[in-house]
Amino acid sequence: MQSDVAEASGVELKKTLGVFELITMGVGFMCGAGIFVSPGYIAVTLTGPSLFLAYLSAAVSAALSSFCYAEFTVSIPLAGAAYNYIYATLGELIAWITVSNLLFEYILSNAAVARGFSPYLARLFNRPSKYFYRNYKSHIMDAIQCWGIRESASVNNVITSIQITVLVFIIIAGLTKANKANFSPLIKPGASWKNIFNGAAVSYFSFIGFDALATTAEEQRDPSRDMPRGILGA
Repeated sequence: MQSDVAEASGVELKKTLGVFELITMGVGFMCGAGIFVSPGYIAVTLTGPSLFLAYLSAAVSAALSSFCYAEFTVSIPLAGAAYNYIYATLGELIAWITVSNLLFEYILSNAAVARGFSPYLARLFNRPSKYFYRNYKSHIMDAIQCWGIRESASVNNVITSIQITVLVFIIIAGLTKANKANFSPLIKPGASWKNIFNGAAVSYFSFIGFDALATTAEEQRDPSRDMPRGILGA
């Protein structure tokens, strides 16, 4: 597969990324509607205060899945990621079917981030909730990505640092205002452990993104060492 890729492209990708860039890219992928919007929906409709148990269950599942990706990236350090892994094990037809589903999934996830965040932004400016619904394309980010992987990774490092700062601020601010009485009862009245696991299924959306890191395998300085550390670190 490596020889086929080299013959088809004729140009080797620049190996410029390390563990830190992988971790920030993974966090950047995962910081979206699943973190900033979904918790409120899950808590109100499914779990109540036991929301953290749903996210903990989803985190464990995502971690187990990330081990699979980490192992495959070491065995097949190519840019195709999931397509290559399935192609090598189950054949081309199954690989095409799967990659089509993944593409649809990423389109939906990006749309969900915009759909989930825009009403909050509108309320901040005292506008109707649908005020910022628009069809647009970020040509600036496209230009940065076309510039090169090193440059886009550097921009991502800055943006992700801001996202992490916001998350830390939310955690600290939330803890200072927390009321222990709100944790009783822990599970929403009328709900059960089934609701918690249903909430985990929804909150798993928050961890989608670590799998996309596998597509950068050809641009890692040492993929056999960096890819597992980067994926698990994210």
